[in-house]
Amino acid sequence: MAVQERFFTLRHASVVLAGIQQGIDIIDVGNTISTDFCPENPKLFKLTMQPTMDSSNTVTKHTEHWRNGSSLSFLHVIWLPLLLGLTLRLLAFAFIHPTLANDPLDYHQLGEQLAVGSGYVQVDQNTGETTPTAYRPIGYPAFIGLIYSLFGATPATVRIVQVFFSTLSIVLFALIVTRFAGKKYGKRGAWLGALYVPHILYPVALLSETVFLLLFWMLLVLSEYLRSALIDQKSPGQRLFSAATVGLFIGVGTLVKPILWGLGMLFVLLRTLPIHIKYRSRLIISIITASLLLPLGWMVRNQQVMGAFTMSTNTGANLWVGNNPDASGGYEWVDPAVDSPDSEIEADKSLRRLAVDSVLEHPVGLVKRIPLKIAHLFRSDGELLVDLFTHRKYDSYSEAYRAVPGVAIFLTWLSYSLVILLGWTGWFFVSNPKGASTKTMGSAGEGKNIHSTSDIASSENDRPIPSPSWYTTWRGISALLFVVYLIFITIFFGSSRFHEPLLPLFMISAVFIERSTFNLRSAHLGKTIIWGLGVLFFVGLWFGEFLTLFLK
Repeated sequence: MAVQERFFTLRHASVVLAGIQQGIDIIDVGNTISTDFCPENPKLFKLTMQPTMDSSNTVTKHTEHWRNGSSLSFLHVIWLPLLLGLTLRLLAFAFIHPTLANDPLDYHQLGEQLAVGSGYVQVDQNTGETTPTAYRPIGYPAFIGLIYSLFGATPATVRIVQVFFSTLSIVLFALIVTRFAGKKYGKRGAWLGALYVPHILYPVALLSETVFLLLFWMLLVLSEYLRSALIDQKSPGQRLFSAATVGLFIGVGTLVKPILWGLGMLFVLLRTLPIHIKYRSRLIISIITASLLLPLGWMVRNQQVMGAFTMSTNTGANLWVGNNPDASGGYEWVDPAVDSPDSEIEADKSLRRLAVDSVLEHPVGLVKRIPLKIAHLFRSDGELLVDLFTHRKYDSYSEAYRAVPGVAIFLTWLSYSLVILLGWTGWFFVSNPKGASTKTMGSAGEGKNIHSTSDIASSENDRPIPSPSWYTTWRGISALLFVVYLIFITIFFGSSRFHEPLLPLFMISAVFIERSTFNLRSAHLGKTIIWGLGVLFFVGLWFGEFLTLFLK
């Protein structure tokens, strides 16, 4: 937003005084005063001060605030949880030795073939023949293939790299929270990221969740850099470069989990579109184009090799699992009553047709399965524990789960349930983290309430100061992402691994919970009812899961 320079006249003084009396927020940064209204919020009056040409003072810019408040200098605040998080992940790596089966085995074999230059192919275990495949998205197998080509085809090399990826995710989590609300909450985020048990265990498994979460946190951080570039009115080239970088990361994440394209694009556009900026359409085109480069390249490969312009050939299988007449809402394969198709593409088309026909024939069943799918989505991380701690086949999932060490079940269940319940509560009852919207800026700013409509006020010794409405904005965006993802799940099926893309939203909300930030008695009745129903759903789900697994 361009700021028009004006001299501070009596008229401006009267406007400022009137604004102060009406509770209007003011920005004060510099020594030459100008005024304007903020297009993001017409009711919000903006007063800025810019230096004269001969002034030696520098303007407190948004990027400087971003750098001072959230740069690597904040590592001295989070070094202890960061060190503890790395230590716990290394201990898990040292003492947990899972066997390769199911999805991890598939990822390992695909990575092996890529590492030796055989292409993206699957190997027939009986004949040894290889055939091209597109059943799984290329992203995570390509990551494994790269590690294997550098260090040898040993799963331990992937796991140790994932340990450091997971530790880096702690830094990014703390960085984005520091960006939003300051180092106090950033340190909380670091502790939560370090001690959250499922994220200590996931790096040990050959599963894509660790890489996906790293890309998701990186996308949040890069989107804030893009927002900074737009607010600071950087040159068109700099803005386009920032937008293309964000789009490229969305594309990389899409190759790991295709759902990231929708979630990432929605978040970035909602976070940046409210900013008043010229050539907005060019920036949007730049983000979308960059995000599609890698996925489109992969889809062109599938068209040429597989005969279908698609991201993967497992869409039909996933639809069938979630929508066949005997579907339970979770992953439970039911063999279709058709002959085996000749190719992977034909199998995908056949299963899609069967799933659609099943929905059309039993529409009531589709509606009944929706709560079951959501219930499977928010179950505890039992599937992860079974993969890590059981080394032989069991007759049922319940039997395998009961073979997992009790302390692992308890700690995993406790940390997961706390994050979900605290994050859910934060969405409804935290209006703004305590002390995050108002800051005393040293001796010069003692007693002043400094607010920023575009997050540009800063503190030299503590933290950036977000605008008073920043949490409301974040809550709205994250709630929309939450709803969109639930709709996606109801189309397919639920699984405890599938709740990982939602964890960043819950974790960010959870770190802002304080006893003084919400009050059930003074809260809006409708909001309290929705919150209470959600809590009852989660608690009832986990209690029922406990009874099913251990008492039957």
